[in-house]
Amino acid sequence: MEAGPSDDSYVLLLYRFLTSSQILQKLVPELADEFHVIAPDYLDMIKLLK
Repeated sequence: MEAGPSDDSYVLLLYRFLTSSQILQKLVPELADEFHVIAPDYLDMIKLLK
């Protein structure tokens, strides 16, 4: 998940639990107003590695 203007300060959100991705879906748009937000989707990464 990535959002926000690329010329702003960056925020990298790392999370431990897979269910946290649901929380990030609400948090990322709020932070994207002021930051370029990057939140890796671990579920997609796990699927790619299999």
